[in-house]
Amino acid sequence: MSIRNRNRPAIIIGDDNTDDDSFIANPDTITIKVGEEETHACFSIYYESVRPLLRKLIKIL
Repeated sequence: MSIRNRNRPAIIIGDDNTDDDSFIANPDTITIKVGEEETHACFSIYYESVRPLLRKLIKIL
């Protein structure tokens, strides 16, 4: 059973080193690391930017 709808883009946002496994396993997604650590994510943002980003995404979708 898949929890992802492959017809729609997915966004993975994580702040922990273990989230890198998800970033690596899902190369077809938008990946965002919260914080400044080394990562396999495509993008990184500061903690205080997460909620404003999610609010903007909700408005778009």
